[in-house]
Order: sequence, then C-alpha cells, then structure tokens
Amino acid sequence: MAYQTPNTVVVGDPVKKDDYDKLKGNSIDHETRVSALEVDSATIIIFKSQISNLSQYVNSTSTLTALFRYQAEQALTLSSAVLTDTEGATSGTFEFEIKKSTTIGGTYTTVFSTLPSLTADGSPKESSNAAFSTTAVAAGDWLELSVTSVAVGAKNINVSLTAAAA
Repeated sequence: MAYQTPNTVVVGDPVKKDDYDKLKGNSIDHETRVSALEVDSATIIIFKSQISNLSQYVNSTSTLTALFRYQAEQALTLSSAVLTDTEGATSGTFEFEIKKSTTIGGTYTTVFSTLPSLTADGSPKESSNAAFSTTAVAAGDWLELSVTSVAVGAKNINVSLTAAAA
C-alpha cells in the first residue's frame, strides 16, 4: 500500500471516516515496511575468523576440537559454510566441522552431510563443497567449530558460517 495524503483537518472539525482510514492505512503500511527491513532478511555471521599460524600448533594428523562456540539468540537457518586457505599450503586436506547441541555440555552432532574441505596444492583457494544435513538451529542451541584436518605447510585459514533468521 502506498502512502495516502490525508485531507487537512481543522481543529474542532470532526474527522471523516475516509481520513481516519488513510491514517490507519499509513500506520499499518509503515509497520510492514519497518518489519521487512529488520533482521528477518539479513545474513547473520556466526563464525568469520582467521586461524593463524596453524603449523605452530598442529600438524597434518592433529585437530583443533571445540575451537569456537556460539549460542543462538534466535532461531536460525544455516545457509553457508566456507573454508579458505589464504597462504597456499603445500599438500594434504583442510577440513572443518560444525556440530550442534541443545546444551553447552551436551552431545554435539554434525550439521553437515559433506564437511567443508579443500585439497592443498600450493595456491590459495576456497572450498565450495559443504552440504548441510540439517539447517535448523533453535534459539538457545550451541554451535561448535572444530578443525578436523590440517594440510601440510598450513599457515592461515579463514572459516565462515552464516545463517538467516528462521
């Protein structure tokens, strides 16, 4: 509904139903437009982090379990998971996993049917293979990020997980 300019009302004169309906319609239209601009349509960044100097802390056979945790403040629908090798590790595979639980100390289960991963070949690259087995996250659920595989010569990787309000 478009904004409707009401007729001029003089103090003391009665308000006509037509003018009242225009004011009411304008108010409803305003609230509808404000709601459309709120978080409902925005992308929510859950994790967007660089993990630096990996080779100092891990090798190709070790993992980083429960590196980050996030508690959902509202219901979410997971939408994207990306792994980026910014330096170009020499060989092996990078892989990370996101698990979900209803409590911080509870049992965590993976949200992926295919983990985000990439094969190192000496050049920087980005994964595009993540497939979610579940995308629903309830308000209060916990998400946990773990690096499950690190390529040889790993220096810096970026991990990101995004969602939309459910």
